[in-house]
Amino acid sequence: MLLSDLGANILRIDRPPGYDGGAPVEPRFNLLHRGRRSAALDLKNEAAVEAVLKLVRHADVVIEGFRPGVTEKLGVGPQECLAANPRLVYGRMTGWGQDGPLAHAPGHDVNYVSLTGVLHSVGRAGGPPVIPLNLAGDFGGGSLYLALGVVSALGAPWHDVCEAKDGRWLSVGSNEARFWRDTLRLLGLCEEDMPDQHDRTRWPELRTALAEVLRTRTRDEWCALSEGQEVCIAPVLSLGEAPGHPHLRARGTFVEVVGVVQPAPAPRFSRTPGAIQGPPAEPGQHTDEVLGEWGFTPDELSALRAARAII
Repeated sequence: MLLSDLGANILRIDRPPGYDGGAPVEPRFNLLHRGRRSAALDLKNEAAVEAVLKLVRHADVVIEGFRPGVTEKLGVGPQECLAANPRLVYGRMTGWGQDGPLAHAPGHDVNYVSLTGVLHSVGRAGGPPVIPLNLAGDFGGGSLYLALGVVSALGAPWHDVCEAKDGRWLSVGSNEARFWRDTLRLLGLCEEDMPDQHDRTRWPELRTALAEVLRTRTRDEWCALSEGQEVCIAPVLSLGEAPGHPHLRARGTFVEVVGVVQPAPAPRFSRTPGAIQGPPAEPGQHTDEVLGEWGFTPDELSALRAARAII
């Protein structure tokens, strides 16, 4: 998705329809598949493998996400693809890595972050670990997710999530002394009467004081009071609320494509901005179109279809 948003011409090789790949998702909502075309090929069919290798000759990059050894078994591993195109970049992504005791074991994001210690570090003292969706493992590495992980892991009273009067939540991130002083002033608390910000022995007392004050107003009332102030307070918005926030609307953070609200392309470039090239494709939607563009003749397509190598 990111490469497509930045302008790359992406061809996704999909399994033929009917493969049991988990919970079905209506394609237009499968936003990770946006901006690329799809060709459905049965890689267990020798003719389809030959078709992939022909595509590889025209490609700059191949990315595969099978378990280790699967592409070699199919005949489209690094050796075969680099023989077809020596300048090719061959990228591999798998849950547990290409080797090691767990390399061939099944797994998902929650398993990976649990083994690496990430899951253990997210949560409150004395409570169970909190699963950070698939942002930390599958998507991780982005500064936004790193910042979210830090906020979740610290749990300091002045860098925390607090409940408002209406049961909704506020994030408080007043780390620096000047922001902390202004936050206390906004909350109507006297700095001289409060525990020192960095005195860990009195953090429970400080947490209680903040919680009591923040429960006196609703989330949106606190946000209105914070507007224009030198305080690090923000509402914890739901996924449904986020696109409607005035700041995110002004920034164009979310866009709507075919009636589906979704994140806009990132990062942002001044001279060559990214753009969503199209909505997610149905598996095999562009098989003939894209294979034709990539050098297959009508006769070759007919032969592949007769052999049921393409759908």
